[in-house]
Amino acid sequence: MKARKGYVFQVKNGIWYARFTYTDNGGKRRNVKRRANIKSHGEEILKELIKEFDAGGAEQIDAAKITFNDLCDFYEKHYLSEAKYVNNRKVSGLRSAVTVRGYIKVFREYFGRQKLKGISYEHLRTYRNDRLGTSTHQSKQRSLATVNREMAYLRRLLNIAERNSWITKNPFKKGDALIHASDEIKRERFLNCEEEQRLLKIKA
Repeated sequence: MKARKGYVFQVKNGIWYARFTYTDNGGKRRNVKRRANIKSHGEEILKELIKEFDAGGAEQIDAAKITFNDLCDFYEKHYLSEAKYVNNRKVSGLRSAVTVRGYIKVFREYFGRQKLKGISYEHLRTYRNDRLGTSTHQSKQRSLATVNREMAYLRRLLNIAERNSWITKNPFKKGDALIHASDEIKRERFLNCEEEQRLLKIKA
């Protein structure tokens, strides 16, 4: 049985806390203290800490400290790089690395130091609505297609967090779809002369 225990207490100024004590994988005793609104809230926090520890050990408790900035740092280090090609085929990296760096900058400004485990579906929905309500650098209305692309990368980042057990479930999965490609305004595109000739040859 993993060594762990906890209790709820109140300090002199009336504030309640939940304290959880456990032994990490290196045999070191560690403490986690979290503030609560009232005693019953502290008991709920303690139950959740015990549940997390029993499910994933010390790593799961440590995951509670990870912020959105930490996730961005991880993504930039392991995923965000220029595309590399072998025989004209992309084997790694991103074709749109510069664009994605722009997305990451916006994500950091909005979520930044917020704990990953604290990001909810409502936070994502609010972010989406806020982005749709702001204009671009050229003072134009931000398009739904642009926001959809941002949301797709935000979802990918949170999928990475889920795969690494930093969050139990991607908050995108906890509500209605937030990416609606079918609502985007479709742009008409005309073939150039070269494309038209190729198409005619195929049909012939």
